[in-house]
Amino acid sequence: MPEHVHLLIRPRRAEYSVTKVLRRIKEPFTHRVVRHWGEFDHARLQMISTSLGRRVAHSFWQLGGGIERNLRSAVEIGPVVEYIELNPVRRGLVREPKDWT
Repeated sequence: MPEHVHLLIRPRRAEYSVTKVLRRIKEPFTHRVVRHWGEFDHARLQMISTSLGRRVAHSFWQLGGGIERNLRSAVEIGPVVEYIELNPVRRGLVREPKDWT
């Protein structure tokens, strides 16, 4: 989606921290975007930058963790997959889910 992401992930371990998983996904992505915007879109970078003394913080992600759920069976996963696949169709971005790449 142009302004948000849907993730359906399956942790490798039985015990895991959603916070740690999201951090490991979000931090490298944020660093890449900030580096790219620093080179090509300085105005956009300024919009997400906050000065913290000598340091600058970048607020790329919305506050909050989004909607998190533990899905434990195919019966639970199926509707979520369908929702994610149909999201660009509902938004009028494509006619069929297969057209969204």
